[in-house]
Amino acid sequence: LVGTATLLYQLVVVAVLLFEHGRGVANSIIVPLNHLPLMLSLALIAHQRQRRRLIESERTLQKIFETAPTPIVIARPPAREFERAHPAAFQMLGLSPATAIGKTAVQHGIVMNPARRTAMYEELATGGPITGREVTIMRAGVEERTVSINADRIALDSGDRYIYSFYDVTELRRAEQKLRASSEQMRQLYVRLANVEDDERRALHAELHDQVGANLSALRLELDVAASLLSRGETGSATEHLRSAREVTAETITMARDLMAELRPPALDDDERTRRDNLIFLALARLRDGVPLDQGNSRVAAIAARLETEHPESRKGWTNRLL
Repeated sequence: LVGTATLLYQLVVVAVLLFEHGRGVANSIIVPLNHLPLMLSLALIAHQRQRRRLIESERTLQKIFETAPTPIVIARPPAREFERAHPAAFQMLGLSPATAIGKTAVQHGIVMNPARRTAMYEELATGGPITGREVTIMRAGVEERTVSINADRIALDSGDRYIYSFYDVTELRRAEQKLRASSEQMRQLYVRLANVEDDERRALHAELHDQVGANLSALRLELDVAASLLSRGETGSATEHLRSAREVTAETITMARDLMAELRPPALDDDERTRRDNLIFLALARLRDGVPLDQGNSRVAAIAARLETEHPESRKGWTNRLL
């Protein structure tokens, strides 16, 4: 139709020129019109080449669309129903191509917050792209997932379209939540450890004050009495108080040694800790209900004996005890 109109237009122009300018114009226009089929053939060839390049470009874009690793969805306004979707998008959304195309995300039960969806489309309609917007969806209408969305509006001759790409960040957010929970547990453990250290310091202070302090006060009292008796020449009585002071001193030394052993057991002396064959293993467990301690010790001893027989080089000399 366009070619016919062009031909008629050219004939009208030639007729007007012939009427006004006569033979001079006829020689310059009529002769080229004899080559009109050739000109039309060249135009047709150029059109076909352009069409082939366009088809190749469409095929390339289609292949890129189908093989892209990121789920992609194209929606058509005003209802915003799915027009095209990437295969990975069907899998992530839990939909099938046969049922997904032509319906909206709300109809599929994917959208959990319709108001936020509407606000997102209004933002796209103003020309602003959306990048890294995290939303919560319902995969197949039953499984809650967290996705990061990139979206933009594209203008086509057939009308505007909205194109979306998704990235599922559900597992990442769950891992971050577990990490935060673990960090909080570690913080609480550090707080408890600090509290335990404070409790131990207070207990040690109380023990030093109640036992060692009392013994030192008694020792000083015995020595004062003995000195007073010696000054008056009562050697026998002074000797008894000195003997009592000696007993208090021995008891105090024992208490101090016990306290030092609790603070740093002798088994952890430097020479013991640096020995390569010095191994200490502590296990925390609980016996089953109704199992007495002696039965548990017998069971552990039997296991230890079997391990020593099977691995004499590494298990020889080990002791085991349930507390």
